Amino acid sequence: MMTLDDVLERWIPYRLQAIETLKFAWELTANEAGRPRRLEVLVDGRVKLRGNVAAIANPMIEAGVIHARALLVFMGRCAI
Repeated sequence: MMTLDDVLERWIPYRLQAIETLKFAWELTANEAGRPRRLEVLVDGRVKLRGNVAAIANPMIEAGVIHARALLVFMGRCAI
């Protein structure tokens, strides 16, 4: 069972970080001017993903929207 401390120290910051990521991805894609930019994701200096910005921005935006809705429901501002 989740305690109040879990909500305040883990759950809310986790969801707020997802919303911050949504904002970052939104701004990243907003500057594309009709042409998607190339993207490479590196892990330990090795390329793990190649594509355009949408390859990573779309999932970031979708996750942020889901977490934003969960926070709105938590605050009683949105129906389930």
